[in-house]
Amino acid sequence: MKKSPSFKKTAIGALIAAVCTPQITLADPLDFSTLPPGLVSIPPTPNVILSVDDSGSMSEQVGGGDTKTKMFRLKEALATVFNDKLLLPDGKIRLAWQVMHNNGGSPGAGNLTAGAVNSMKVLDDTHRTNFLSFAGSLSPNSGTPSHRMMKQAYNYMKVGKSLNSPWAYTPGTKEEPYLGCRRSYHIFMTDGGWNGYAASELPGEADNVNYTLPDGQIYDTASDQTNVYRGAQGDLLADWAMRMWREDLQTGIDDLIKPSTTDGVPSTETFGSTTLQRYWNPKHNPAKWQHIVNYTIGYGTGAYSWPSAPKWSMADDDNYGAGGDYSKLVAGTTTWVPTVLQNLNANNPAELWHIAINSRGKFYPTGPGRKYDLKEAFKKILENINLENTADVASMAGSSSTNIRTDLQRFTAGYDPKKWSGYVRADKIDTSGNTSPDPGWGVVSGSTHKTTANKLDLRDISTRVILTTNDDTNQGVSFEWETGTTKLSATQKALLDGGSLGEKRTNFIRGERTYEEGTVSKPFRVRDSRQGDIGNSSIWYVDKPASNYSFKGYKSFVSTHKNRLPMVYVGGNDGMLHGFSGVDGEEQIAYIPKAVVPELAKLSEPGYVHRYYVDGSPFTGDANLADSASPPDWRTLLVGTLGAGGKGYFVLDVTQPGGKSGTPATTFATVNAKDLVVMDKTLHPSAPLTAGSDDEDIGHIFHPPVMDDNNPFKASQVAMMNDNRWAVIMGNGYNSKNERPVLLIQYLDGLKELVKIVATGNQKISSPINATLDTNVIANGLSAPKPVDINSDGKVDIVYAGDLKGNLWKFDLTSPNASVWSVAAWGSTDATPCAWKTSICKPLFTAEYSGKRQPITAPPTVKANDRGAGGMMVAFGTGANLTDNDRSSTDVQSVYSILDNTHYKIDSGKLVINTDISDDGVIPTAVSGTSDLVKQDMVDTTGIAGQGVSSARRFWQMTQNNVNYDATKGPVKKGWYFNFQVTSERVLRPMSFFDASNNLMVYSVTPAYGGNGSTDETCEPAGTPEKAYLTLLNIMDGKKPGVQVMDRNGDGFYNTTDDGVSRMTLPPGAVSNVAGKKTITLSGGDNKPDKLARMPEQPARPSWRQLQ
Repeated sequence: MKKSPSFKKTAIGALIAAVCTPQITLADPLDFSTLPPGLVSIPPTPNVILSVDDSGSMSEQVGGGDTKTKMFRLKEALATVFNDKLLLPDGKIRLAWQVMHNNGGSPGAGNLTAGAVNSMKVLDDTHRTNFLSFAGSLSPNSGTPSHRMMKQAYNYMKVGKSLNSPWAYTPGTKEEPYLGCRRSYHIFMTDGGWNGYAASELPGEADNVNYTLPDGQIYDTASDQTNVYRGAQGDLLADWAMRMWREDLQTGIDDLIKPSTTDGVPSTETFGSTTLQRYWNPKHNPAKWQHIVNYTIGYGTGAYSWPSAPKWSMADDDNYGAGGDYSKLVAGTTTWVPTVLQNLNANNPAELWHIAINSRGKFYPTGPGRKYDLKEAFKKILENINLENTADVASMAGSSSTNIRTDLQRFTAGYDPKKWSGYVRADKIDTSGNTSPDPGWGVVSGSTHKTTANKLDLRDISTRVILTTNDDTNQGVSFEWETGTTKLSATQKALLDGGSLGEKRTNFIRGERTYEEGTVSKPFRVRDSRQGDIGNSSIWYVDKPASNYSFKGYKSFVSTHKNRLPMVYVGGNDGMLHGFSGVDGEEQIAYIPKAVVPELAKLSEPGYVHRYYVDGSPFTGDANLADSASPPDWRTLLVGTLGAGGKGYFVLDVTQPGGKSGTPATTFATVNAKDLVVMDKTLHPSAPLTAGSDDEDIGHIFHPPVMDDNNPFKASQVAMMNDNRWAVIMGNGYNSKNERPVLLIQYLDGLKELVKIVATGNQKISSPINATLDTNVIANGLSAPKPVDINSDGKVDIVYAGDLKGNLWKFDLTSPNASVWSVAAWGSTDATPCAWKTSICKPLFTAEYSGKRQPITAPPTVKANDRGAGGMMVAFGTGANLTDNDRSSTDVQSVYSILDNTHYKIDSGKLVINTDISDDGVIPTAVSGTSDLVKQDMVDTTGIAGQGVSSARRFWQMTQNNVNYDATKGPVKKGWYFNFQVTSERVLRPMSFFDASNNLMVYSVTPAYGGNGSTDETCEPAGTPEKAYLTLLNIMDGKKPGVQVMDRNGDGFYNTTDDGVSRMTLPPGAVSNVAGKKTITLSGGDNKPDKLARMPEQPARPSWRQLQ
């Protein structure tokens, strides 16, 4: 009898699409990371001395329409700002305070004495209560002896080492260690110029005398670099400020303070004929030694106006403003006043500005009509101090995603974690892996090439095409403010309108910079760039239609759009998915998913704390949206997700971005919003859900695009199903309300219905019914799916996907009837889908190590078994990196390759499972555990050091244990596995095939994480940087490639002198893979390309690869 074709015979030639009843108590939601990983430390809490004015003039009315006294406003400001636990939570600063006369009799406040009530202590509940009591006791009387305040602050910070020293680890409690990176500040508030001093309170001459600074730099009064600091008169407050800054106040403590630079300070800055070096620029503080930075507040006209030059920039209240005489001070054409030491000198208030300049601080004039009121000035100063003492994570947080294209152009995304700004950069890349900036994107200056951020910052925001979805009509609209609700709904407008700032805030999100200052009149935070940080979103590149479908109308579609504008899409944490031109980096379109609208207002807050918005990775695919009776209607559709920023997904029509002459004109315009936004099924994490609705099974979708094995620009998650309809296939993600793993099949045509296949049992009921699988629906969710086309008809037949509980699920979609699609059955002779036989509903395999489940977050990789068993080898790695705890987890993770022994045949034109043993069929059988698998391992964990051009790498040999699938040759196995032996190593990226062979490219990492769990303050960053590895393993047996591929000794030859290694270290981050004639070059973040030998047989294959 002629045998029907089995899976063994048909799958080798198949086009395998790489697109992959007890009461249950649900678990707490996963606490996703809100920050990128970084080398962090608990920075030393800064010292802050507060000096305030209780002189008699503080009893006067504020004026300018304010009938309250200045003292009333001072007490009000101190009580409000220093009791604000969002601004100053317990432990945020260490605080000491003093007052000129202590008229209110607050304990110790007339002096600064180590160990006193008002001396330096951590701001906790007790110290805060004492301070607020002091603030409430303030009473005005007598003169303004400002010299005394400066001297007492200086002397106090010179106190030697002791338990009560302001430099002690915890003053009054723990003396050591003394941390050399602890910063110190003095906030000095007064309502006028000084008018009294004692001879003992004078500092001498400090800013007009030559001096050798603690780092060896010479303060030279003959140099134009010191013009801006020098005063003609000694013994002034500014001389105290210079002494506070220039002297090492604690010579017995290491000088470890990190230099601090105001955003945007260039290496040189020119004022008239004088060019300041950065070191001498007052905007920059290079001091590493223990010193004091002074922030001054002048309250009222008597504290910020004086008759003589230098003139203050009254128009903008800017210390360095063009409207004042700052540039003349730098150039030396104007000098500081007062020029004589004299009580009640009308020019004495200018000292407040001079104090700030001399100690690299800032002066804040306050009162009616000024930029800041008194409360705002205190708040702004403390915000600056908080920012300067925030842990710097930049050393580990430069993650990026990379995408290269056929003509060897590479796009890289990155961000600045201090400023939370991001960019995309374009480079040309040659076959040796060397890169150079793409000249088509232009230059900023010199050799600095432009990024998307540079382009966006110069953009007229009125021309930006920014779309969203109106949550009342569920239709695409332009993201703009209007009086009605045609665009934004009433609910959405209310979410943006905190403080009646809706229109301004909406424009801020669109890129308006006018109201960035953090003041009452300009209430929004100051951004470094309009473009927000790009964290976990991978770049997706779209050029001409990328599929090779033989379906009706597709060839014409490709011809029509072959010259369309290449586009780069990426999600950003400024609330948008961005679409940039790949030719020049200009933004063409942006989309704000409706689920992030409730969080947009936070982006404008001066105290913005980083969070994720559109942090998922977009992908595209071509689909025919017409029904079978209509002419083809092919579109290129983009699918986007939010990652940690929200639940669900959205779909945009990105078919026509415009392009060369003869290409259809762009449809990227606000008038086309309804057509461009195909659907938005995103959900805010806290959104109320309707019981029994589809939304209860939709979670945060993190997985990167699952690409076609033969075409990295085709996401095979967008595919035709066996019911002849087009859909996007996704795992339901994590933290859904139901917490169970569900395969989502979202139709893109017709009524755009959503089909859900619940992995744990009958999809038609709200709860799983198989008691043995209860643990699989607690804190679980389905990860990236791998669709597979068995019979090469261009339609998805089966899907493999893992979940957080280590289950590898197989979904059977072979039927043209979608109602019977289900989890695949195992052990069944009639091949009935699992949904109707719950006793056999189980995964193909469950990964665990020592009894602990291993999460699967990356998609599986598949290939037909060619070792005699038939069926499919399904390879996957384990590991997760979703939460802060995941980052530091030391749980052992693994790589598995599991045999799915299912055979298929064509019966009456339909693909069916073949269980007829007489007809080359088999009973599909799940794999029960590692006892059915062969273990592969590293020969030793130490490895072998690289040499020559490979000296930056380390290499390992792998075991070569046999895996037998043929029963005639002995006991059969059902695959193999490899347990990582490097602590914390795991697989987070899709695995691909090396050079179109059977060899898996296993990219694994030990994730970066910040901190070591300690709450101790330290000057040394704590944390673990990311480490990356590449292991080449044959998907059939886990052995190394049949030829030597890695050049361990770096001699350019691939032979036995390379010791048979097949595993190596790589630089962390994204890696580009470019094929030459004889080698494949891996180009990573350390600019040290690695060359791998190509396999002997070279069938048709792509010449490049996107790796995420």
